[in-house]
Amino acid sequence: MELISPIPACFFGAHIVDIIERKKTILITALPYFISWLMVAHANSALTLCIARLEDDVKKQYEKRRSVFDLFKNSYQRSVGIIVILRNSQQLSGLTVTIFYTLSIFSEAGDFLSPLTATTVYVNIQCIMTGVYSIAIDKTGRGPLLIISIIDSAI
Repeated sequence: MELISPIPACFFGAHIVDIIERKKTILITALPYFISWLMVAHANSALTLCIARLEDDVKKQYEKRRSVFDLFKNSYQRSVGIIVILRNSQQLSGLTVTIFYTLSIFSEAGDFLSPLTATTVYVNIQCIMTGVYSIAIDKTGRGPLLIISIIDSAI
């Protein structure tokens, strides 16, 4: 059920935002943005400034007035197609299943590490490799790496 639930959740969430109205949604979510400005004002490290900047960028995206039905316009068809292909590739690669069931996979494997420790190591390796892959994507480009990844997953 975990693998199917994100599909209707996207449409349900967008429909709820359309019902509540974007302006009210922005007002409801204003508190995190207020916190981001407080973080900027009282920042004592570069990490705090980066986090505050990220929150501010998300806020700017919410300010654009759009509707769910804009996705079906011709100007967005290519983008929506790419998103559908990427999301389905992720689901069909088995990565999501592996992530959901890491604890039970490691407990059945019966290694010298406890399942909780093995899961923690797995998640930490994922975080480190995400940083490495981000640098690789910047240098190589998304297209070639995405094609190689999809082909490797299919094999």
